[in-house]
Amino acid sequence: MGSQMFYHVLFLLSLYIIQTNGALRFANYYQDNMVLQRAPQRAVVWGFGDTNVLTTLSMNNKIYETMSEDKINNVG
Repeated sequence: MGSQMFYHVLFLLSLYIIQTNGALRFANYYQDNMVLQRAPQRAVVWGFGDTNVLTTLSMNNKIYETMSEDKINNVG
């Protein structure tokens, strides 16, 4: 359980240093000094960025990549 929380926090911190061509910004409800609680078991982190930009995250010797999608409902 402790290592799982560590990885969630590490993931959040890693998002701050992701290098993309556009500016990646978090959803409004992610604020400074937040603490992820035990529930839910999986943290879902989302935000806004430019369309069709590759975002790469390196965590625990694994690399995760995703392509940003088009704006949904004119948000973003």
